[in-house]
Amino acid sequence: MKTRVKHESMRKAQGQMPGDRLRSLRQQRRLTLRDVHEFSLELARRFGQTAFVIPPSRLHEFEKKNIVPSIHRICTLARVYNCSLQKILKLYGLPPQ
Repeated sequence: MKTRVKHESMRKAQGQMPGDRLRSLRQQRRLTLRDVHEFSLELARRFGQTAFVIPPSRLHEFEKKNIVPSIHRICTLARVYNCSLQKILKLYGLPPQ
């Protein structure tokens, strides 16, 4: 089930939505949607769970349609983007603790 986020509290500085900030993180690291997919496949194999896989089309939805990722995919994004889990959660307005 897709969860579309439209709540105003999700807006961040300079009017950016979580998806915009997520895309910015990916672009700062010079990663393509397919790169993230490949890294996610490696993580899924390592942990033996397909829940960690992020297909390119799904990442595009996270970035453009502001769909909130599952906890497994949030963990994948944190590892792939080499940032803390708290940083990704904060994009979605979730408290770090």
